Amino acid sequence: MARQHLYADPEIYDILHADGTASDVARFARVARRVSAGLRGVKQLRWLGPASGSGRYLLACAKRGDVAVGIDFSKEMVAYTLARAEAAGLSGVGGVVGRMETFDLGKVEWAGKQGAGKNGAGKPTAFGKAHVVFNPINSIRHVATDSAMLKHLDRVRACLHADGVYIVGLSLSAYGLETVSEDVWVGKRGKTTVTQVVQYEPPDEDARGAAGRRERVMSHLTIERGGVEEHRDSSYWLRTYNLQQWLGLVEKAKWRVAGTFDNTGKIAKGSEPGYYLFVLVPTRGK
Repeated sequence: MARQHLYADPEIYDILHADGTASDVARFARVARRVSAGLRGVKQLRWLGPASGSGRYLLACAKRGDVAVGIDFSKEMVAYTLARAEAAGLSGVGGVVGRMETFDLGKVEWAGKQGAGKNGAGKPTAFGKAHVVFNPINSIRHVATDSAMLKHLDRVRACLHADGVYIVGLSLSAYGLETVSEDVWVGKRGKTTVTQVVQYEPPDEDARGAAGRRERVMSHLTIERGGVEEHRDSSYWLRTYNLQQWLGLVEKAKWRVAGTFDNTGKIAKGSEPGYYLFVLVPTRGK
């Protein structure tokens, strides 16, 4: 049984997570425009994904006629994103290799050739300021410390349009109440089927201190293609937050929560445990 991280294979990662991507992007757009009146008249949104992975969200944005740039620490993921966009004839998709707390949008590489793509968008020469920054499904929890998170939020603020919003998808922890849990995900494309069984081990202490605020994630992949079955195991850690820790860090970074929504896009009140879309905006004048 191979020990290969899920993230090491862009195509397998993309197959596993592709289902529902277009509806997710439509939901993010609705939520962003609900919170920010200044975005309601914007016909072509500029999207920024600080942890863009295989680029599935970016391509979905481009298919809407928008412009989207993704940041990822994996050069393989960025290359995969740009190759898929170019193969689909989509302009307006860019990528840059970088980390969430130190990325540089001056290094964006754009997919496609000069001129309009099939989506009607021309190849940009620069990105400008983002209308919607999005970081769903707990990707922000890969930022391992509060100090690194503050740097990340500073970088996002510097790239955000005056009417822009930052949508963060975050699971809140209920320390001392959670037990080991398990999810099963299945994705199919052509003759390839990917199944992931993932277990989550919550912190084993009250986690008010920094040392205890880690959740262990253990992944088992089964990949079936061409009549051959392959198994891969990997594990990693995610930073944990209860509601007080999250809101306190947001305030410290000089942002505020302008809206909280559940995963269907309905207004919600955040509580532990639970997954929410927190829509952040900078605290003006501070």
